[in-house]
Amino acid sequence: MSPLILVVDDEPITQDVLEMMLEEKGYTTEKCASGEEAMEMMGEIEFNLVILDLNLPGVNGYQVSEYIQENHHNTPIVFITGDKGAEAISLENECRDRTDRELLFKPISMESLYTTLDKLIQHSLKKGQKTKSPC
Repeated sequence: MSPLILVVDDEPITQDVLEMMLEEKGYTTEKCASGEEAMEMMGEIEFNLVILDLNLPGVNGYQVSEYIQENHHNTPIVFITGDKGAEAISLENECRDRTDRELLFKPISMESLYTTLDKLIQHSLKKGQKTKSPC
């Protein structure tokens, strides 16, 4: 079975582009548009990786990452953002010190996405997560 990835972004076009890129590489995807929906889905489905927009309405990407850290600590996160402010730069520096977190700035190139996903999925599998379908 292919790794299962959750795409969390409030922009439908970004969701669709990421879904297309991921499925082209052979990944299985689920997608949602809010932090609340992401946490609800993660309560029901074990994902191998989460692609998480930082700037979500309501529960933002930082808050979702705290939920993941507390409840799904073996699930790696690829943060995505179009914002290159101080908060994002700080997160980028934090991600450099971790093997289970990465930050990619929009627009995201296919090459950087694939390289990042391959590295983090391997990390996830080494920590004992299995690939599984959502059903």
